[in-house]
Amino acid sequence: MTNQLIIEQIDNILTQAWYEKYYDTEKSQKLIDNALVLSNDNFYNKGIVYCTLYQNILDFILSKENNNILANLLECLNYFENEKTEKGYVISLYSIGNVFDSIGEYYKGIDYCLKAVKYSFENNYDEGLADSFSIIGIIYSRIGDYKSSLESYEKSLKIREQLTDKKAIASILNRLAFTYTLSKDYEKALEYYGKSTEIREEINDFGGLSWSFIGFANLYEQKKNLEPALEYYFKSLELNKIVKDKRCELHCNKGIGRIYNVMQNYEKTKEYLDKAFEIAKSLNAKPLLYELHKAFSEYYENIGNFEKSLYHYKNFQIIKESVLNTELQNKLKHQQISFEIEASKKEAEIYQLKNVVLKEAFDKIERKNKEITSSIEYAKRIQLALLPPGDYLNNIIPERFILFMPKDIVSGDFYWINAKDNQIIIVAADCTGHGVPGAFMSMLGISLLNEIVNKQKVLIASDILNELRLDVIKSLRQKGKFGEPQDGLDISLCILDLTTNIMQFAAANNPLYLFRNNNLLIYKADKMPIGIHILKDIPFANNFIQLEKEDIFYLFSDGYMDQFGGEKERKFMRKNFKELLINIKDEELNVQKKILEETFYSWKGKLDQIDDVLIIGVRI
Repeated sequence: MTNQLIIEQIDNILTQAWYEKYYDTEKSQKLIDNALVLSNDNFYNKGIVYCTLYQNILDFILSKENNNILANLLECLNYFENEKTEKGYVISLYSIGNVFDSIGEYYKGIDYCLKAVKYSFENNYDEGLADSFSIIGIIYSRIGDYKSSLESYEKSLKIREQLTDKKAIASILNRLAFTYTLSKDYEKALEYYGKSTEIREEINDFGGLSWSFIGFANLYEQKKNLEPALEYYFKSLELNKIVKDKRCELHCNKGIGRIYNVMQNYEKTKEYLDKAFEIAKSLNAKPLLYELHKAFSEYYENIGNFEKSLYHYKNFQIIKESVLNTELQNKLKHQQISFEIEASKKEAEIYQLKNVVLKEAFDKIERKNKEITSSIEYAKRIQLALLPPGDYLNNIIPERFILFMPKDIVSGDFYWINAKDNQIIIVAADCTGHGVPGAFMSMLGISLLNEIVNKQKVLIASDILNELRLDVIKSLRQKGKFGEPQDGLDISLCILDLTTNIMQFAAANNPLYLFRNNNLLIYKADKMPIGIHILKDIPFANNFIQLEKEDIFYLFSDGYMDQFGGEKERKFMRKNFKELLINIKDEELNVQKKILEETFYSWKGKLDQIDDVLIIGVRI
C-alpha cells in the first residue's frame, strides 16, 4: 500500500472516530488507538496530532481523570496555528473553550469559542460552528445572560437541523429547555425537554436520556414539586450506570442532596452532598463547587451547626466571585496598577526636584538601570561575537544578505553559518522569548550546533535537528509535565554541497522559500519545535533540492510577519511577506536588504517592535 493510501486510511479512521465519540465511546477509543499506531508507524504527524486531539476530547466527555487535557489541547492548537483551514484548528479552539467553561474561567472560554466561530465561518465548517455556538450558549447561561444563551443555542439548533444530526439536535433542545427553566419560562422548558427526550428515546441515546431526566428533575425542583424531581434524579442515576458519566452523577447527587435537605432528611442530605463534593473536587469543577458549598451551608444551618454553615457560605462567596468576576477583576487590577505606576512616575519627577532624600533614591535607581543596561550591552557584544563574522561569510557565501534586527539589546533569534568538507551549513533560528531569556536560549543553540557539526561531524540536515532536539530537552531537563515551561527553538537548516549544488533542508516550524524562474517554491517545515512536544519522538524529514544557477532562497523567523502596523495596526502577515519577496527578488541582495528594512520600519510606524527579526537571503 502506498504512503498516500495509508494516509487516506488513517484520515478515514479518524473521521469515523470523531463521528462515534458520542454514539459509541468504546468504538471511538479503539479507532483512535488504531489510527495512532498507523500514524506512528508511518511518521504521519498530522494523524498523531488528530489522535491526541480526539483522545483528550474523549477523555473530557467521559470525565476521565486526565490533568493534562488543557495542556494537550493547547499543544494541538499550536500545531494547527499554521494550518487554520484544518477543522482541527476550530475543534481545538472550542474544545479549549469548553474546558475553560468547566473550570469556571468563562471569559477565556468565550474568547476561544468566538475565535472558533470566526474560523468556522471562514472555512465553511458547519459542525464546528454549531458546536462553538453551543458552548457559548452554555457559558452565557452560567453568567445569567439567558437572552444571549438562548440566541446562541438557536443558532446552533438551526445548523444542526440542516445537518440532520439527531443526537446533536436533542442535545441543543435539552440545553434550550434548561435555559428556559433558569429564566422561569417553565412552559417552554417542558416543551423542549419533551422534544429532546422523544428524539433520544427514538435513537436509544441512553447517555443523553440521563441528562434529559436531570433536566426534568431540575425543572420540578425549581417549581417546588419535590417528589417527581427526586424520582427523575434517581432515574438519571440508574441510567447513568450504563454510561458512567461523572458529571451526570455529580448533578444527580447534588440535586438529591438539596431535595432531601428541604424534606428535612438530613442524614440522606449529607450522604448525597458528600458524594457530589468528592466528584466536583476530582473534576476541579468550580461552578459546581460553589453551588455545593451553598447547599452545605443551608444543610448545616438547618441542623443548627452555624459555625460550619458560615464556613461553607464564605467558601461559596469566595469561589463564586473567582468564577464570575475573575476577568473583570484582572482588568480592574491591571488598570489600577497602570494608574499607580503613572502616578508614581509623576511623583518621582516632582520629589526629585523638591526632596533631597527622594532624589538620592531616584539617582540610585538611575545608577542601577545604567548598570543593568551596561551589562546587557556587554552581553550583546558576547552574543555578536558568537555569530559568524562578515569576512568569514564573504569567503564562503558572498552572494547573501542577513537582516538581523533584535527587538531588544540582545536577541532570541540567531543565525549560524559554517563550512565543512566542501559543504555550507546555514541556520536561521528563533528561540522562545526575546531579550535576555531569548539570548540565553540562542547561546545554548549556537553551542549545541557547534558540538553536533564540528565535533560530532553530523552533516545530514535532519540528523542535526534530531540531535539538537535531544540535546535541548536534556539541557533544559524537560519532562513534558503539565505547567512545565515549553522552551525551545523554531529553526530552518540548509546544507549546500558546493560540488553537486544539491541542498539538504530540514526545519522545525519555519519553511524555506525558493525562487526559480519567477516561480516561488515553498518547502514546508515539520510542525514541531526543537524542544519538548507531543511529537518529540518523530524524526525530522530531510528534503533534497537540486539547485540551479540564479536560484535565490530565503530563511526567516516569524518576527517580520507578526509585526503590527499599517493604517489598521494589524500584523504584516505571511501573504504580504511573500508578495514583498516576489517584488524584490531580482534586485541586488544589498538592495533587497535595504527594502526589507525600510518596509518594516514604514509598516511599524510609531508602534513598538514586538519580536526579533531575522531574514537570510542567498543567491546561487
